[in-house]
Amino acid sequence: MGKNCAVEGCPSFRHCISTKSFYKIFTAKRTNIDKWIEFCQNSPLAKDSVICERHFKDSDFCNPNNKSQGVHSLACPSLYPPTTGSVEPRPSLLHRDETQELKLEIKIEPTEVNF
Repeated sequence: MGKNCAVEGCPSFRHCISTKSFYKIFTAKRTNIDKWIEFCQNSPLAKDSVICERHFKDSDFCNPNNKSQGVHSLACPSLYPPTTGSVEPRPSLLHRDETQELKLEIKIEPTEVNF
């Protein structure tokens, strides 16, 4: 399971162990879909597109202490995360000749056991 936040330039990515909450743009309960679409800044959208919690004020959440409980029905995304030079572009925004190979190195050291 994986999905990028639909907001143009946002690096948030949803996966099975995500610590961020994501909200579907296209749901029957959403009465202001046009504002959500506009907020994405012409990013390509699909029926399962999502926006991450970084784009909502605390007052937009049903429970600001537990953002997975959702946003109010009239809530609209309004916050753009700060951009810094350290944020890598999302893989879907890279051109084919700019794709990067990611390497992960894990070093496991044995622990000393005394009997």
